[in-house]
Amino acid sequence: MPTRSELTHDGIDVFDGFDGDRPRGCSWERSVCTETPTHQVTYPGTDQPEAHPFCARHYVLELAYLVEVHMPTCSNPLSDHVTSYGRID
Repeated sequence: MPTRSELTHDGIDVFDGFDGDRPRGCSWERSVCTETPTHQVTYPGTDQPEAHPFCARHYVLELAYLVEVHMPTCSNPLSDHVTSYGRID
């Protein structure tokens, strides 16, 4: 079951990982990754945006997947899929 915590300064729901299924850390879902997250991609949510932390390698792969695989066949703009991205400060 996912665990979540809310950032009070901007109200973004931060995805912290899964309990039991895999170790906390990078949000990469295609394999287990225990690297420390250094970047995040924020996706629109139904109630509020959700920020998913990624290690540097999987951050690049996640953005590349969206741009190279998903976007060419999607009629919606990238802004409908990603609201922000970048380093975790």
